[in-house]
Amino acid sequence: MQPNFVDDIRSRIELREGSSSAQDIVSIAREVVPWISDVELVDLVAQLSNEDFGLGPLNELIRIPHVTDVVVNGHKDVWIDRGNGLERVASPWANEEQVRRFAMQLAVVNARRLDELNPYVDVQLSSGIRCHIIAPPLSTSGTQISLRIPHGSRPLLDDLLKNQHSQIRDLVKWIIESKKSVMICGGTGTGKTTLLAAMLRETAPSERIVVIEDSSELAVEHPHIVMLQSRPANAEGVGDVPLRTLVRQALRMRPDKIVVGEIRGSEVLEFFAALNTGHRGCAATIHANSAADVITRIQLLGILNGLSDEATHLQLASAIDVVIELRRNGPDRIISEIGTLTFDEGRCHYVPLLSVAEGIQIHPAFEQITGTKVLARCG
Repeated sequence: MQPNFVDDIRSRIELREGSSSAQDIVSIAREVVPWISDVELVDLVAQLSNEDFGLGPLNELIRIPHVTDVVVNGHKDVWIDRGNGLERVASPWANEEQVRRFAMQLAVVNARRLDELNPYVDVQLSSGIRCHIIAPPLSTSGTQISLRIPHGSRPLLDDLLKNQHSQIRDLVKWIIESKKSVMICGGTGTGKTTLLAAMLRETAPSERIVVIEDSSELAVEHPHIVMLQSRPANAEGVGDVPLRTLVRQALRMRPDKIVVGEIRGSEVLEFFAALNTGHRGCAATIHANSAADVITRIQLLGILNGLSDEATHLQLASAIDVVIELRRNGPDRIISEIGTLTFDEGRCHYVPLLSVAEGIQIHPAFEQITGTKVLARCG
């Protein structure tokens, strides 16, 4: 790009009282140099912006205390979640063209393309916010934007468990102390990542933890932690590095624990391989409606990735010691059940240990699995 064009863009930014948000730069650059390429535009934003890429009209919503999600359903509907479920707020856009232009600019400043050939984008912004966009023609109800805002605080395990029954608290701590491999399940927004991060914080300082994620969400305070993040393909469809590859790489990094932020694809094969070759205390999260449904979810992933039904059941039962189920209860996220997995007659079976219904229920397998010492602490 010629220097006089850059100077012209810089001058127009200064006329806007020095605003240097990414959206301002992109908008002005498109006016000054309509033929600018996406690659040049990304370089220009990096050159002229001295602050993290902003989110324009959505910035005010993100600053609202306790907001974890912002979702945009076309130009008319905008919703936020600050702990009590989704609630509707005023939309900053007057028409679909405005929200579509905003989404396209957001994609460009994060080195992605959003157009009819590439109608969806999934990125992590420099602020740590996860952003997913899906636009027409795939979305028939306007441009859809979903933002997941990371928590500013990093709650301790004791803080997360303070409102739980004492038996639940003691069993979770026993799981950590005993280096059990854990699968944490629940629906969206139930606090799976938050609980996992708090449990990892309790890991002994001498242990090396390798965390593998699609988008960096796990904020773990630990003296020896390695964070790996997958990479999607670029606009030309090359350069992707999936979770499966990173799990394979992690096995060569002398880990004591391997942690996968969310199991949802072929990485399940390498994860099972890691857990069945001597790595204790590994962990992952998975979307499932209940702890018992984890078996069905893993069974499907195994079939889709070439494992036989029996092999999937055997690998799962051998790899995972404990399943922790989370649910939302109004503004609270609670551990609703903890169970274990067994293998019998070619099938993996879920066995509940503790569950929360009306009060606390201790299941018959509890003493057999955990031993009398833990029963004495929990009983």
